[in-house]
Amino acid sequence: MQRLLEALFTVRPEESDAWSKDFSAAMERDRLLWFLNAMLDFARPDAGGARGACAGGARPPAERDVLDIVERVVHYIAEEAHVPTLIELFAIRKTLAAGGATAPGFESLPVLIERELTNTDFLLALAKKAGRSRGDARQVLEYLRLIGDAAARPLREILAVSSDATIHAEACDDLLSVARDYIMPIVEDLDLDNPLEACDAVYLLRGCATGEVPAVIEKLLASPDARMRAYTIEFLAQLGTDHAVALLCDLLDDREASVRLGTLAAVEELDHPLFVARMTRMCFEDDLALKGMEELERMFRALGKLAGANVLDRIGRMAATRSLGAINTGRARRNKLLAATALRHIPGPASRRMLEKLSRDRDKLVASKAQH
Repeated sequence: MQRLLEALFTVRPEESDAWSKDFSAAMERDRLLWFLNAMLDFARPDAGGARGACAGGARPPAERDVLDIVERVVHYIAEEAHVPTLIELFAIRKTLAAGGATAPGFESLPVLIERELTNTDFLLALAKKAGRSRGDARQVLEYLRLIGDAAARPLREILAVSSDATIHAEACDDLLSVARDYIMPIVEDLDLDNPLEACDAVYLLRGCATGEVPAVIEKLLASPDARMRAYTIEFLAQLGTDHAVALLCDLLDDREASVRLGTLAAVEELDHPLFVARMTRMCFEDDLALKGMEELERMFRALGKLAGANVLDRIGRMAATRSLGAINTGRARRNKLLAATALRHIPGPASRRMLEKLSRDRDKLVASKAQH
């Protein structure tokens, strides 16, 4: 083959020297990539390409041999699966794909390289490396960002093999970049019994346009695991439909305080009639003694933000609770503290007057809360 190439290509001494210098450093880093670049030099326009044509339109021997060698080397690089080399190879493919970057007869090179580097089985095997460490996963993600739509299935595989929440978040962002318009089948394929994948499902749903509550969310809401139910809160609050708000109202009665607190934190700005009515009923009709002070504070803060001046009269009656006996003293303090919490989020002179009155309360804790 060397004699054949020597007969077909003329390389001046100064070109040979430049070629050797250009690749000496690359050879030290990655010999396969170095050898591939050496072969690709024969396919560049300034190398002259393969001269002439064979009878019957067949490829000239030199051209055919170069293409065969390039195909084999690309296959070896893919089998080795050294991600930095794959990234460099993909950059080479991009350069070759540019107009006029290859000599006549070598136009198929970019397609040949891309076919090998985007093969589904190869990509899925590569994605399994993401389960080894965060470093491996980051390299694989960097490579998958280069290949466009073909990355969807291997990104899904990364969610299955990685136990790193940071990698899950990055892979989900990448999935939304390449598969936003057909994300639902991917979401439905996730293992909802796995907390990481359940969180992924909600994150992906929040990132795509959906006007209804999908079955995946309903399934998570029915889970006995409080974490799964809590994952749905931000999706439902973001969706904001009547059905979504009704489900949020149900979560306010969840058996786990963490879920109730998460719901209250997410819906403070949710100005929906159904939710406002539910908060009003909880604050004024439910037995407040059954809830902890942190939850009550969140309830009345949301009440102040959502109901505003519409509940001033009832807040005023709470603020006027008198202390009669030890038991009632605790109840009066609680009511005044909660009234102060709500009033601080209700604009207008009436709420300011009530706060000023509470700031002069004999109970120093109440007075301090009203002042600050």
